[in-house]
Amino acid sequence: GAMSTPSGGSRCDLIADKISVLNEAGLHWALWAYRDPAPFGFGLFVNSEMDENLAQVLRNSLISTEW
Repeated sequence: GAMSTPSGGSRCDLIADKISVLNEAGLHWALWAYRDPAPFGFGLFVNSEMDENLAQVLRNSLISTEW
């Protein structure tokens, strides 16, 4: 994961880049943190709010994975 507080899209860009490298290498990956407390959440949910941008990164990464 990456902290939820960076400005702009840097959080999602970092996670997308990491997943891309792992997918290209044929390695398994997981987003370890699902729900974290604010203000420095690392997961898909921070408190009770889903990070929609991160969810889209994960969807795209799963779709692009060849099984």
